Parts: sequence; structure tokens; C-alpha cells
Amino acid sequence: ASHNPKEYNGYKVYWDDGAQIVPPHDTKIIAEVQRIGSLKAVKKMAFQEAMEKGLITMLGDDIDQAYLAAIRPMSLNAALVQRHASDLSIVYTPLHGTGITVVPRALKAWGFQNVSICEEQAEPDGNFPTIKSPNPEESAALALATRFAKKRKADLVLATDPDADRLGIAVRKGTDDYVLLTGNQVAALLTYYLLDQLHENGRLPPNAAVVKTIVTTELITAICTAYRTEVVNVLTGFKWIGQQIRLWEDVARAN
Repeated sequence: ASHNPKEYNGYKVYWDDGAQIVPPHDTKIIAEVQRIGSLKAVKKMAFQEAMEKGLITMLGDDIDQAYLAAIRPMSLNAALVQRHASDLSIVYTPLHGTGITVVPRALKAWGFQNVSICEEQAEPDGNFPTIKSPNPEESAALALATRFAKKRKADLVLATDPDADRLGIAVRKGTDDYVLLTGNQVAALLTYYLLDQLHENGRLPPNAAVVKTIVTTELITAICTAYRTEVVNVLTGFKWIGQQIRLWEDVARAN
């Protein structure tokens, strides 16, 4: 269901670049679906049988470990984290989704030790029993985590949607109130921090570029202009960002 209500439960299809499918692959798959004249014509197989025949591959902890090892060096200012991580109190909720498998471990690997889990929403469950819609950018979805954060006087509430590709952040305001940041606010803050740290460390390449969707705030463009960084606008959806990344990779390989 991603960040949608449980009625939208389904699955996502990815290509070999790790991004969701784009043309022509999506239209070819749908063409095959439309060839089905009756549900009786759909071939079925028991899950266990498919496993035994090697048609299903289960991803284990080795993949999680490889992912964590890959992102660990991406910290832009380890010294800053070391100075302040112990003082920063974080409450995290996976909203009954997959984020519970790696997000707490990633935060710990980066040095954030003061992380508490909203246990009522820690168990993966496609019925999302504690919320109507698991969209972390909506205050209703963060209600449980926010109440928990107030008890712990946490500084931040972090929430990921069930497939952990969408992030919601609430920050403490005053003694017992929390403000949910919008997606545009989070994007602007992260873009500024990323470019600023790369610039300060002499790691911002002359051909640096930021990809954003056409509906994302133009504040991103203003920030990038200040750091002489190109902005590429794509259609809404992570798959179009992935497509742009692949285009750059293809150009790099060709050169």
C-alpha cells in the first residue's frame, strides 16, 4: 500500500537499476496482463513449491548488512554527530512497515544512540491497525509516535511509510508541542545541508546536480543556484528520478 490505506495493498515492480519500472517496460507488462481473458487462465503455484523450484528468492540479512555498509560512509559530518548525537532524543515509528528492519540499525551505525521505537506500530502489518492511512506526512499517522515523544521529551519524531521510501519528521516546539514538517521543508533543509557540507569539505564536484520533481518547491532551485549546482526537473515519482540517475550512469560508462 506504500503510504496509502490498506485497500490499496499490492506490489511494486522494479527494474535492474533498483528503480521502479518506466516505459517501455511498464507498457509491455500491462500488455501481457491485458492478454488474460479469464482469471481461470492465470497459472498458480503454491508458495513453497515456487521456493523449491527457485522461482522465488528471499532476501536475507546479508542484503541488509550490505546496505548498511554502503550508507555508513555517507555521513557528511561524523564529528558533528559525535558531538551532539547523545543529546538528540529520537522517536521512530515504521508505521507497521519494513523500515523497522534497517532504520534503527542505520541510525545506530551513524552514532545516534538515543533512539526509541513506537512499539505499537513496530510490528509489520498490512492492515495498519493503529492508523487509517500510513502516510508519514500526515499528522494523524504520527499521533501515536508524537504522544510517545511527549512522554520522553524527545527532540525529533521520525516516521517512514510501510515500504520505507517516504519520510515524515516532527520537531519539538517548546516543552510539549510538536510541529510536522512538510515534504518541501524537509527537502529544502536536506538539500541545503548536503550542498553546504560537500562545499565545506571540498567534495562538491563542478558538475554537481540535484534532481527534483516538478511539484517540489522552487526553494530547492534557489539553494542550488547559490552553490552553482544544476537542477534537473522530472515528473512526479521516484522512478523518474531513478531514470535520470541511470541516464547519467550510462553517459559516465560511455565516456
